Amino acid sequence: MRSTLVVCRVLALAGIGMSFVPAATAADEKHVARGKVIYATGDAVEVNFGIEAGIAPGTVFEVVRTDGAGSVTLLGTVEITRAYPKSAVAKFTPKRGVPVAKLDRQEVPRQDDVIRPVSRRD
Repeated sequence: MRSTLVVCRVLALAGIGMSFVPAATAADEKHVARGKVIYATGDAVEVNFGIEAGIAPGTVFEVVRTDGAGSVTLLGTVEITRAYPKSAVAKFTPKRGVPVAKLDRQEVPRQDDVIRPVSRRD
């Protein structure tokens, strides 16, 4: 069932075939794409999940860094620009709103930083 939903969503996003995209169900909530940074340079970030996880170009995620004590630091967001079956490339936008070249080392994504769905900020 899950793979059918993913295929339907990908085909619909690509404009191929179906015009119906099934709504996410409560069972799908546990399958929301998330992963880690594989590689980052400048504002380009490669992540370890892709089309098979149901993402497509234009999808936006948060980039966070965690430490051993459970502290989480929001670095910014990434927007998927290219999606492959098991990975994707994204453009990083820093939380501070300045060019990546002006960021401190601690503010730039690096390998193993967490990519997660954008948190709701009500």
